Amino acid sequence: SINNNSDRERQEMNKNFSILGMVFFLWGNITAFTSVLIIFFYQYFALSWQQSIWITVVFYLAPFLACLPCSRAIAWWGYRRMLLLALCGTAVGSLLLALALWRDAFLAALMAMFIVATGVAAMQVVANPYLALLSAPQRRISNLCLASAVNSLGTTLAPLVVALSLRLAPFDAVAREQPISLLWLAIALLSLLLSGAIIWFRLPDVA
Repeated sequence: SINNNSDRERQEMNKNFSILGMVFFLWGNITAFTSVLIIFFYQYFALSWQQSIWITVVFYLAPFLACLPCSRAIAWWGYRRMLLLALCGTAVGSLLLALALWRDAFLAALMAMFIVATGVAAMQVVANPYLALLSAPQRRISNLCLASAVNSLGTTLAPLVVALSLRLAPFDAVAREQPISLLWLAIALLSLLLSGAIIWFRLPDVA
């Protein structure tokens, strides 16, 4: 009976790590994805370099505005609800960004990028302590290190995905055709799938 309980606890912790590890992977993808898109926005919207760099400025400005309110929100709503809110916010921002690209609206794209960045900042605030608290005491450090490695894998793969997408479906400045909107839709879908996994597998909350 003790062995069965131990096996169930181990399976539960592995499930928790798998879901939260995908959260680390997601925000690693988004962060690297955004950094390599400056040249794309420069060409797509026919911007100056000063204007195109605002994509990155907005993305890294959001954490300064979102992190402290997010930490207070965790105290009110808990880790689980706050993570769901962060993922849903990221999904909404990604959908709005895809729409802004289709509508050729740069200011709308900036606003959507801020929403995405706020969701990513909230993920970072929630996921690190949440993973530590859902791990066995003797595995907390190793789980955080492994999750960081998964995050780094996301930052490595994202530029390759963007490069391959643009190579397979090159940007046409005349027809306004580009595959980047589809990539943002994929990010929105992954965010929603992770939200569904948190609900479906009943990821536990902690104090």
